[in-house]
Amino acid sequence: MIYRFVVDGGTWMLPILALSVVGFAFVLERAGYWLKLAISRDGRLRKRLLAGETPPPGATVSDPVARVLVDAIRRPDDFGIASARADRILRESKSHLGLLRVIAGVAALSGFLATSVAVRDAFRLTTDPARLGTAVANSLHATILGLAIFLGAYLAAAIFQALTGKLAREIDDHLDEIARNLRRPPLALATVPAATSAASTASAPPEQPGEGRRVLVGSEGTPVSTLASALDQLGPDEPGSA
Repeated sequence: MIYRFVVDGGTWMLPILALSVVGFAFVLERAGYWLKLAISRDGRLRKRLLAGETPPPGATVSDPVARVLVDAIRRPDDFGIASARADRILRESKSHLGLLRVIAGVAALSGFLATSVAVRDAFRLTTDPARLGTAVANSLHATILGLAIFLGAYLAAAIFQALTGKLAREIDDHLDEIARNLRRPPLALATVPAATSAASTASAPPEQPGEGRRVLVGSEGTPVSTLASALDQLGPDEPGSA
């Protein structure tokens, strides 16, 4: 049935068929790329990287997105390396999409052109209504094939473009999360000088074994216990001193 459809369409069907073969090859290549990307995805490694863990220097990272995160963690002062790798991944994900759209448009226009030429020849070469109807019907085969290639190629290009947009948003979200984690200040313990805390520990009860000493620090950095000792030495306020 397909062979008869192509033969009845005339010689104009051959270049349209060639476009369909090239377009189908590009679709298979893009489908293989995204399948390989899905297989190499390592969700556990991404979670560890987002938590701040760095893989060993000799570790093999097959996930392209995880490689971007590794570059961001290892060079927190220069996100340019991670951004360059991310741009390269996005360029690879969008490769051949422009050619696929061109093939879709050329196939549709070629079908319309072939039908127009075939209809003109049919009206010029015959006046028999029966033969004229058959010739006009066969001339539409090129338009049908061209539109079919157009819809298939353009739909595939739209799907691959949507996958690229999703990948770009995913990389941006991961880099933003790593940047927030790197900007978060670490928890620091305030150390109290020994000379300052000596007076406060004189009257403090002995520490139990295994317990650490806790010192409350005032707004000016002076231990609260030292302030209380100084106030006790001053004594109560005398009447009328105010």
